[in-house]
Amino acid sequence: MKNRIFILNLMAAAMISTAFAPAALGADSAQPAKAAGYNPSLTYPGSYVPTTLYIRHSRLGPWKRGFSRQYPKGISCRDALNSFGRSGLWNGHLKPDGSCGTLGEPTEWALGNRLNFGPVSVPAAGE
Repeated sequence: MKNRIFILNLMAAAMISTAFAPAALGADSAQPAKAAGYNPSLTYPGSYVPTTLYIRHSRLGPWKRGFSRQYPKGISCRDALNSFGRSGLWNGHLKPDGSCGTLGEPTEWALGNRLNFGPVSVPAAGE
């Protein structure tokens, strides 16, 4: 009888913990939970083209397509490449040929894939 009560309690605890499990458990396991952070090796669905660079000139401004260069082959600026590869974001100046521009003209850049992931806060230049 004690074993039966123990098993019933164990089953009840399992059902309760399952009921409160995050909804993400039923989601596609290839898609990380947003709380886990951006993963540049995954492609996130959304309205932005994942390998296209988008630009905005102020934190409140809209994201617009940058020049026609695609990431990574169209970019030669090492700082931008490193930052896009880690976070999908970069604050700096890219010249139309994809090389680094002057530090005095920073602009916010984001990969479409990062914008598809979720809201963006671009670190200030040099951070």
